[in-house]
Amino acid sequence: MKSKTSKIFSLLLLLLVFGAAVSADVKVRFEGKMEREVWVLAEMPKAMPAGGRAFTTEEVAVTISKENESGVIVAYIPKSGNVATKKVALIENGAWVVEKDEWRIGQVRIEAFSRGEPIQKGTVLASKGDYSQTQPVENGAATFFAVPFGDVKFVVKYVSGGADKASPPQVFRMPVTRDELVQTFAITVRDAVDKDVAAAPKPEAERSPFVTGIAWLIALGIGAGALYFILRAVRSNEGTVADGLQKLGVQIPGATPTDDEAGAEPFEAAPIVPEGHCQYCVQAFAEDGSCACKIGSPPAAVLSTSPRLVGDITIEIADGMSVLGREAELQVADPTVSRKHAEIERREGAVFIRDAGSANGTFVNGQRIEAEAELYPGDTVQFGAVKFRFEG
Repeated sequence: MKSKTSKIFSLLLLLLVFGAAVSADVKVRFEGKMEREVWVLAEMPKAMPAGGRAFTTEEVAVTISKENESGVIVAYIPKSGNVATKKVALIENGAWVVEKDEWRIGQVRIEAFSRGEPIQKGTVLASKGDYSQTQPVENGAATFFAVPFGDVKFVVKYVSGGADKASPPQVFRMPVTRDELVQTFAITVRDAVDKDVAAAPKPEAERSPFVTGIAWLIALGIGAGALYFILRAVRSNEGTVADGLQKLGVQIPGATPTDDEAGAEPFEAAPIVPEGHCQYCVQAFAEDGSCACKIGSPPAAVLSTSPRLVGDITIEIADGMSVLGREAELQVADPTVSRKHAEIERREGAVFIRDAGSANGTFVNGQRIEAEAELYPGDTVQFGAVKFRFEG
């Protein structure tokens, strides 16, 4: 009987030692009570996991199995959509106190388009400081997990004409609080993106070299004859042909260039302030043309922070003169924006803007500018159909 009891005791002791060797508990502590979920995973997930352990207390104990010793703990707040992650190997003294700066946006979705169609093949790179993550484009979008708050830069990488291409960097702001749990942004690239390689064409029936040579001679003769008659027609109607080509956007040497050589789509900008009204108080002008509010031009602006244009994208304005346009240093990829649309100059503590001969114009507070204008914090700036708010 004593021998049997000794064996049972030894077996229980062995089980306790073995259990301690294969698993351990980690206490995860939070600030305040609220509904949360937690996971212990073997690796960092690429998307929001499902089926987490739900709790509302300020502290929860999770078990780290042997297979998850090099894994990660994920905490999630369903109400805000924010997550915090911690590698198990970095946890000290068996406890993880979740700090405010460890929280991030749970999911961010980047939709990628090319000429109005979703991109089916490519990747999207997200980066901010030490953070960098690349995700594949699937069904026209790439999904990112645990994206840091603040301004994050995104680049779409794709193949066009057999060559690797990348879109200009787009900066999107990641807010701590938001209406949608999953932040969604769109990036459009100018190039036609290659799709999956099509099936190889069926081989044609072999032809005799003699027949092939005769066919080439006939085609060459027809082409030479057509070219001769085209040249004669052009010489006899030079003026008409030149006018027609200019209407199609083709530049003729010596001809007066068009307003926008890149061919921005026509756009009629609706003024923000009705015509005949003051752009500062929005009241109607008096009969003599003076403003009823009697407000003069605002004082010279003093920039308190780094000046920038904020809209669907954020454009930082550097010292000196910069060019903004579809194919310029400050890029705005919109069809109503000219290739070189406007010039923005930061000098002597202020920011000035002038139109660069664009097709659809540059507007400040609803008024189309014809000369250099100074920007003030809160001004609405519009290039073609694209609007920004000036901050500085």
